[in-house]
Amino acid sequence: MDFDQVLKQLEWLNEERRKDKDIISKQVDRITAMEGSISGANQQIKELSSEITRLSTVVNRMDEFDSSLLQQRLEINKQVEELMTSMNVPTKDDIDALGKKISDLDKKVSELKKAQD
Repeated sequence: MDFDQVLKQLEWLNEERRKDKDIISKQVDRITAMEGSISGANQQIKELSSEITRLSTVVNRMDEFDSSLLQQRLEINKQVEELMTSMNVPTKDDIDALGKKISDLDKKVSELKKAQD
């Protein structure tokens, strides 16, 4: 190998080394940026995890509240029914039956009027 070829090869190797050094530098910068992103993501995950825990507690309390509210509603309905029964207030069925009897009487009265005429 002559001297010019050795110099060209040395220049090429130096250029390749500079390119590799530049690539490595860029990769180090990317890794550093990703580490920062990962750190931020970890913090966000911790915050979201605590928020999920808090919301789970709220949902459980709401379920308990709904259950209590349903129980109260059932008790109030029962008390209203007992009150209506004790007051002898006619039920819808009683009113419907009475309406039917009145309608039947009206028909009979109409028939009697026709029979008289």
